[in-house]
Amino acid sequence: MKKKILYISLGTTEFLQKNVNETGKVNNIMMNNKKSFNELIKALKNYVQKQEKVRSQTLKLIKALKNCSTQVPSTSKQYIEALSNALTLTEYYIKISDDRINQRICKTLEFFSSVTYPIINIKY
Repeated sequence: MKKKILYISLGTTEFLQKNVNETGKVNNIMMNNKKSFNELIKALKNYVQKQEKVRSQTLKLIKALKNCSTQVPSTSKQYIEALSNALTLTEYYIKISDDRINQRICKTLEFFSSVTYPIINIKY
């Protein structure tokens, strides 16, 4: 009877040890994934910031081109007015689409960055 109990005890200990080792591997993988995910979040936030700078510069360029239309001879006025109208529409769509896209990206990133990763614990 003692041998049987000892065998079961050793088997249980080996099983638990394997489980602990596997849990450690899973936790390491999860922590590495969390680090990778955090790096991805950081890269996307940097992208949004750079996109905002490009958007800002584009809007400044559009504004400068619009201001140029007042200094063009009257023979070119129709062309400049058409260009100005096109720039106005471009400006409008840039503002609307970028604001919505940036808001969605930031909300999504904030949501996923607040997600906690469960750590698997084995209870003996």
